[in-house]
Amino acid sequence: MAGLPVAIGYGEITNAVPYWRTRGIIIDPGGDVDGAGGAVVKAINSSSTLTVLGTLVAQGTAAAPAVFTSIADDSAGGDTNGDGDASAAFSWGGVMFWADPYRAPEPTGTLVFDHVDFRKGSIGGGTAESVSMTNSVFTDAFSNSITARGDIEFRSNTVSGSIPHAYSSSNTGSVSLSAGGAVNITDNRVTGSGGLAGFGAAGTTITGNTITGTLPWSGGISSWNSSVSPTDGPVTVMNNTVTGSAGDAVQVHAYHLRPSQLTGNTGSTNSRNVMVLSGRLEQDLTLPVAGLPVAIGYGEITNAVPYWRTRGIIIDPGVTLTVQAGAVVKAIDSSSTLTVLGTLVAQGTAAAPAVFTSIADDSAGGDTNGDGTASSSTPAHRWGGIRVTGTDPVVPVVDLAGVDVRWAVTAVAASGATSVRIRGRLAGNVLGVSAVGSAVDARMVDWGDSQGPYRADGSRLADGAVIVSPWYGLVLPPLPTLEIPPHVADRLCPDFIFIGVRGLGRGAARDGRLHEHQ
Repeated sequence: MAGLPVAIGYGEITNAVPYWRTRGIIIDPGGDVDGAGGAVVKAINSSSTLTVLGTLVAQGTAAAPAVFTSIADDSAGGDTNGDGDASAAFSWGGVMFWADPYRAPEPTGTLVFDHVDFRKGSIGGGTAESVSMTNSVFTDAFSNSITARGDIEFRSNTVSGSIPHAYSSSNTGSVSLSAGGAVNITDNRVTGSGGLAGFGAAGTTITGNTITGTLPWSGGISSWNSSVSPTDGPVTVMNNTVTGSAGDAVQVHAYHLRPSQLTGNTGSTNSRNVMVLSGRLEQDLTLPVAGLPVAIGYGEITNAVPYWRTRGIIIDPGVTLTVQAGAVVKAIDSSSTLTVLGTLVAQGTAAAPAVFTSIADDSAGGDTNGDGTASSSTPAHRWGGIRVTGTDPVVPVVDLAGVDVRWAVTAVAASGATSVRIRGRLAGNVLGVSAVGSAVDARMVDWGDSQGPYRADGSRLADGAVIVSPWYGLVLPPLPTLEIPPHVADRLCPDFIFIGVRGLGRGAARDGRLHEHQ
């Protein structure tokens, strides 16, 4: 505009239907505001908000970005507030969509930022029609999630800093994007701020991003939908680098887990330097993978027919998860469960077992949870264990060779028609193996004690139809010495009955082998 530059004020405006109030400027539905390169938009105070019900387009250039900041920021547009000081920006109301997303009608707001320098104002707080933010710099800009009915693109941006969350006293700089369409988060750089989180019902792409040093309680890369559905689009999380995150390096909770679309993610010095997965595994996966180790998460997944719910990872029918010798698979908490509807194979050895354990167990894979303590002897918490569920006509297969399953609520629980074979070590679990519906072959398992699965108090580490004998470390009692009397010639041998008894207190023995009572 010619003449005086325009600033966003703080006068209150009301909306009739639905009723809500805000301060600043409302771009009405059907209205367009275009900001060219070099334009500077300033806001008077913390209540000054630009509410977008129509369309806001700001398209600068690399040499002359469009700037959004507060009236106190002299570095853009000069000393607009006339205080004569080179003063820094303060927080202002920012760009908002519907002020009350729970009561508003269908969203109409559209936001397009390209080569924008956006300082100390929050973005979000409602639902837009679509959002595109590219080639821009955001400083202290993110506290509320951004949602859209359509698509969201967040590409080639630089994010730093944080502002107080609108509904809490904490600070956050996390970019959180959720869309009814597709979400594309690509080639961004985040420093000293929060993480990058996104989920699009039509598909999610989070690739090529770098995150360095996040705020307390902030994570790294995340794609999470609390209500995952078979209709969700594919999730691609690839080639991201996360360093110094205060949470998980990468976290993915999705109905469709496709390992070919979850590769190339790396990280270091994160609180939990892992890629946490929960959802349904739809493609074969062999562990370990290059980059971040995989951990079992706690996102909830439902099974349609028959209906049941669980948390963690489900191996779908026809899909195989292979855990190689020396691989370590950790689980986040007591609800983190590996549910097998397809095939689980462990290929460990005595020297290099395939380990399944809690995230708090430092003795395998190091200090994965970042607590800095040697928690191997008494992990802070347990995990859900391996669950094998047979549903006609599918018979899931679990073949665990050279396995070491630790610190689970139940190490292996089988129900229905299943094929389960375990060779290795099951020690430190509340319950080792349970079986309902078919037998589990758990012979030659190391239960951590020469008494095998039998506790001193009379309880057992194996429950149901579990074949446990012989177990590793079983000590058979010595054979009795047989004394044969000397032969006396020409003497009649009387009739006699010979009875031999050899007791272990655990089962019946013959031919030097122990057989479980049936």
